[in-house]
Amino acid sequence: MRDTRNSRPAGQAVHYVVLGSILLLALFLRIAAITGSLVEDPVRGDSLSYFFYGVNLQSEQVYSRSIPPLFGGSRVIPDADVPPGYPLLVSALLKKDWQSGTADGAYSSITRIIYAQAGLSSLVVVLVYCIGLQVSSRGGALGVALLAAISPHLVNINIYLLTEPLFTLMFWTAMLFLLHRRDSFSPRRLALAGLFLALAALVRPTTQYLPFLLAAVGIAGTPALWRRWTLFLAVFTLPMLAWGLRNLASVGAFSNPLAMVAAVQTGMYPDFMYNNIPESRGMPYNFDPVLTSPRSLSLALSVLAERFMEAPGTYLHWYLIGKPLALFHWHIMPIGADDQELLLSGDIYVFPTVLTPYGYNPLFIATYVASRILYLPLLLLAAAAAILAWVPALRPAWGSALTGMRLLSLTLVYVTGIHMVGSPFPRYAIPFQPLLYLLAAGLLALIWRQWREHRTPGSGSGLS
Repeated sequence: MRDTRNSRPAGQAVHYVVLGSILLLALFLRIAAITGSLVEDPVRGDSLSYFFYGVNLQSEQVYSRSIPPLFGGSRVIPDADVPPGYPLLVSALLKKDWQSGTADGAYSSITRIIYAQAGLSSLVVVLVYCIGLQVSSRGGALGVALLAAISPHLVNINIYLLTEPLFTLMFWTAMLFLLHRRDSFSPRRLALAGLFLALAALVRPTTQYLPFLLAAVGIAGTPALWRRWTLFLAVFTLPMLAWGLRNLASVGAFSNPLAMVAAVQTGMYPDFMYNNIPESRGMPYNFDPVLTSPRSLSLALSVLAERFMEAPGTYLHWYLIGKPLALFHWHIMPIGADDQELLLSGDIYVFPTVLTPYGYNPLFIATYVASRILYLPLLLLAAAAAILAWVPALRPAWGSALTGMRLLSLTLVYVTGIHMVGSPFPRYAIPFQPLLYLLAAGLLALIWRQWREHRTPGSGSGLS
């Protein structure tokens, strides 16, 4: 008779060796992307704002994206335009090279931040692996980890001074606390989940309403746990309240009232263009003679209503179909590029990137091709899983994965919905790509279990 006493430890050892290899691959790709890429003017757009926040915090101890005096500004005025999470990281890691007052000094000063982002992004691979164990098999969890490790979007976003790497880590840490143990929401884990969702929202406000949706569904499903979900919301609210009180004291308002206006206004242009003018793609507000800048939500909505009445079919298609498709489009909307630069800004690039290992390194090219081929099938599987997780007849078939699949489904619906209201730029979906991998892995695991049960003599379908 075969001795299986040592087979499980040996299998676990191999499993963890594979996971460790995937983690090393993730770190290698991210570091190599940084060392092998050349970004044209890396301190531009949003990156310039974060750089100014870091400089002003270091030099003036003022939270502001005003132009610092060293770079031609006159007065640094406190603001509440951007959540504090990422600027605080920038301030903590920004090297002093910016004090030279030159562009080269500014570029050099952000290198420590860029390398830190590579490390943070690599940790996400472990987080999604642990979550994958809750909705799929061990092999499926490794598959999810591998997809997160090689995703060109998740790899390449680290070469820019942008919020995505830090936000992605905070968000998936919160999700791990929500899903660490199947069908069990302990007060401690819910409190930690609330804390990390608050930290994520203080990096990017995208998720600021998600806790309320999750708590509402959680309480509706299990009313006896209402105290735990209330704790979850309380812990989430405290850091947000602290930031609001700071704003009230510094700028006289609890939050920036124009942030929502800007999101709604930027997202109201079909195909990201004003009047289908190709030159306006990605920045339609620069061509709009009426909405020249965010002023009020009522004005933006009234203009939207007027334009909707003029072309209802166009706007219905944009809001109901165009926006979700745009959000999860493979190609990032290029920023600061002309037609000759689109191959290197757009696709997986945010800013013009004149040198990239995805153009010459065989490993990078192979991972790009594999990810590109799998992207649409994974997206379709994830959409199907998000629906099937709520089909009553399939409830027994999901087994212990049901709670996790429904939570991931709710999150995907929320992410899609919030960007249907606001701006669905593909870059904003990068932190949520693991949602697609996890939902797809969960559905494939379900299909595999059902197939095996059908093959086993005398087994039932498990669906009744």
